Amino acid sequence: MKKLLLVIFYLLLFNICSIIADKSFDFHLISYNELLTSAQVYQNDDDHMFDAITIDQQHDQIIVGAKNVIIRLSLGDFQLLERFKWESSTNEKAICHNQIQTFNECENYIRVIALRSHDQSLLTCGTNAYHPICVWRRPDSLSTFVSNEKFISGSGKSPYNSQYSSVYNLIDTGELYSATINEPIFGVNDPLIQRSFSLKKQLRTQQHDSNWLKNPYFVRILNIGQYMYTFFRETSLEHLSCGMNVYSRLARVCKYDDGAMQFSDTFRSYSKLRILCSKKLLNEINSFDFNELQSIYFHSSLNLIYGAFNVPKSGLIGSAICIYTVEQLESVFKSSFLTQKSNNSYWMPSSTEQDMEKCDSSLSNELLPVSSGPVLRSKVLQSSFNALILDDIRIGHLLVDHFNDLTILFVITLDGLWLRKYSLIVHENDKQLCLIEQIELKPSMISSDEWKVNKAEFISQKKEIILTTSKSVLKISVARCNRFNTSHLCSAAMDPYCTWDNYYQRCTFSKLLSWKNFRQLLTCPILNITMDGSWTSWSSWSTCQQETGETCQCRTRTCTQPKPQFGGKLCQGNFIEINRCE
Repeated sequence: MKKLLLVIFYLLLFNICSIIADKSFDFHLISYNELLTSAQVYQNDDDHMFDAITIDQQHDQIIVGAKNVIIRLSLGDFQLLERFKWESSTNEKAICHNQIQTFNECENYIRVIALRSHDQSLLTCGTNAYHPICVWRRPDSLSTFVSNEKFISGSGKSPYNSQYSSVYNLIDTGELYSATINEPIFGVNDPLIQRSFSLKKQLRTQQHDSNWLKNPYFVRILNIGQYMYTFFRETSLEHLSCGMNVYSRLARVCKYDDGAMQFSDTFRSYSKLRILCSKKLLNEINSFDFNELQSIYFHSSLNLIYGAFNVPKSGLIGSAICIYTVEQLESVFKSSFLTQKSNNSYWMPSSTEQDMEKCDSSLSNELLPVSSGPVLRSKVLQSSFNALILDDIRIGHLLVDHFNDLTILFVITLDGLWLRKYSLIVHENDKQLCLIEQIELKPSMISSDEWKVNKAEFISQKKEIILTTSKSVLKISVARCNRFNTSHLCSAAMDPYCTWDNYYQRCTFSKLLSWKNFRQLLTCPILNITMDGSWTSWSSWSTCQQETGETCQCRTRTCTQPKPQFGGKLCQGNFIEINRCE
C-alpha cells in the first residue's frame, strides 16, 4: 500500500509542477494527437508516396495517385472506395534497371490525376519505370478504360523521374497543359511546357533552348481568360554578370496558338517575364528579394493571385507572401522584349515591334517562328501590396480562404512538419498576419527524413484541407473550436471559424456564413486572458501493483486542457482513480 501511495504522491506532484512551470496555455499549438480529433487519415502499409489529387464532387470522392496504386476515398467519411494497383510490367522494370542506378525510380509513380469536365473521364498518368504512360479511366471504376486507345504516351505529361517537378491543368476543352521534365535519354533533361489532346496541334516550348527554359522548377499552371499561365522558377540569363541567380517566372501562351509554322510543334505565342516579391529595407530605397517561388493560389472570384516565395537555401530562413491582380498580369505582358546584341552584352528592351498580342480563334499561322526572336519581357510583375513576411519558416504550400473582407491563409512549411493558419488583418493601407493555429502534421513515429507533404488542396464548400504525404492522405478541418471551453477563450482565440453558442454554452464551428459578424476582428489572438484549468480525458485503465501484492486498475488525467493561467482556477476533483483491487 505504501508503494502505491508513493506513486500517487509523485503523480500528484508532477501534475502540480507542470501547471506551475507552464503558466500559459498556447492557443496556437496543436499536437498531432490532438489534430486527430478533427482530422481523418488514410494509411496503408503497402501504399507510399501519395501525390496527385483530384476532387470529384459529382461522386463525392477524392482520387489520389501514389506509388504503383490509385485510390478512391469518400469525401464524407474518408473510407476507401477502391484501391487499383497499377504497376510497370516486368519487362519495363528490367529495361529501366539497365539504364539507371536508382532502382526506386523503376516503379510507376502516379503523377497526373485529372477529370475531363464534359464527359467526366479521368486522366491518369504515371512515370512507369522511366517510360511515362497515360490512361483514360472511369472515375467510379478505375479498372474500366474509356478510350479505344488503351495506353497513351505520357511523355511531356508526366515526368520520367518522380523527383522532377511537374504541374498540369486539364481545361474544359479537354486539352491538357502540362509542364514537366522529359528524359528520353538517361541523363539528358528536356524541360518543356506542352499542350496535348488538342483538336489542333500538340505544341511545346522550343526544345533545348535555355532562353525559353533554363533548369526550371514548375509550380502551377493557371487558366485565365484566353491564356494559359505557367508559374515557375529558373536560372536567370539576363543577369549572368551577377552570378547564377534563380528568378521566379511567369510564362504565357495563347489557347488558340496553332504553332510557329505549318509543320512546327512549337508555341509561337510563348513569352515570359520575371515575378518579384520583395521587402523594402529601412531606407525605403533598397529592397530584399525573395527569389524562389514555391506555391501559387488563385482566387478566381477576386482575380487575385497569392504567391509564396522563399529565400535560397544558403543558411538563411525566411519566406514572403505577395498578392497580384489579374489586371497587373495582363498589363506587364504588353511590355517590350529584352534582347542582346551579343552574348557578352547587356539585355536591353527591344525597339522592334512584334505582333504577338492577338489571341483569338482567328489567329493565323502567318508569323515567323518565335524561336528566332526574344521571349523575355522587359517589365516585371510586382505586387501592389506590401509583402507579408514570415521570417522563421520556409513555405511549401499556400492555401487561401476568403469571405467578404476577411482572408485566412493556410501555410504548410517546406519540411511538411507544420500547418499554420493566419488571419490577414487590414489596417488602412497595411496588412498584418496574425497566427491563429500551428498544427503538427508529422506522427512522432516517422522520422523527418521520411516525411514530406507533396500536394495540398482546399475544398472551399466543406472548409477542409486535403494533404497527400509520403506516408498518408489527410483530411483536416479548418478549425478546432471545441478546444475553447469558455466564451472568453472562444473570443480570445480570434478564429473566424469559431463562434460561441449561448444556448448550448459551447464554442462551435461555422463555415464563415456569419463572417459578416466578425468585422471586429481587428486584432491578433489575445494570449494573456485569465483562464481556468480543465481536465484532459481519462487515460485508459492500467494495472497498478501494490506492495502488499494486491493488483488494482488505475487511470489518470491532468489539469492541462487548458492549464490555468493568469490567475485562473485549478481543476477541482481527483486526478487519479483506483478500482478493482484484488
